[in-house]
Amino acid sequence: MTSAQQQVTDFFKAAQPQTYSKGTVLLRPDQALEHVWYIERGRVIQYHIDPSGNKLIMNVYKAGVLIPAYLAVSQVTNDFFFEVDYEESILRRVSADTARSFLAEHPDVVYDLFSRLSLGLTGVLQRLSIHMSGTAEARLVIELLIASQRFGAQSDRGQHIIQLTEQQLAAQAGIARETVSRELKKLIALELISREGRQLHVNVQLLRDHLKSIS
Repeated sequence: MTSAQQQVTDFFKAAQPQTYSKGTVLLRPDQALEHVWYIERGRVIQYHIDPSGNKLIMNVYKAGVLIPAYLAVSQVTNDFFFEVDYEESILRRVSADTARSFLAEHPDVVYDLFSRLSLGLTGVLQRLSIHMSGTAEARLVIELLIASQRFGAQSDRGQHIIQLTEQQLAAQAGIARETVSRELKKLIALELISREGRQLHVNVQLLRDHLKSIS
């Protein structure tokens, strides 16, 4: 844990930990930002609902992250839903004004947040470039790679282990669940990924090479 991350953890210790069920919406589009949350355990998704009613996941936040930090700093209007995506997630919250004061007094924390945002932006740009011109297969592959890099646990075989349902992958890739199922079977047949129960084992390097060949 870096010094900046430790400062964030220490700051939020004064806030009462709260347990949230999966599906709890923390923030809705156009809702004024009253609180900022620190994810102690669990996961939060940021998504948009398209005109057809489909949920399109824009970002996923894991434990140790301050959300939505960029809204607290920029004070722009929020256009997305922020929803707890992990059963019995533990979050701590403070008022948005308190969070802004803390950030103003700790430039090293702001720098750390900026570094995280920059890494996240790289993933967003990769996703955007694929979504604008790529096939359904390429869109699925980029989501698998991003999830592996951000949330994957390393296996003893050098693969990254992730847990994502077909519905979650569909929401992130912006394609139908049936298409996700079909494309996963292709990737398994090519031995780029394997499936063990609810886990996906991803060979990141081979999958990167495959993405280059199809995009």
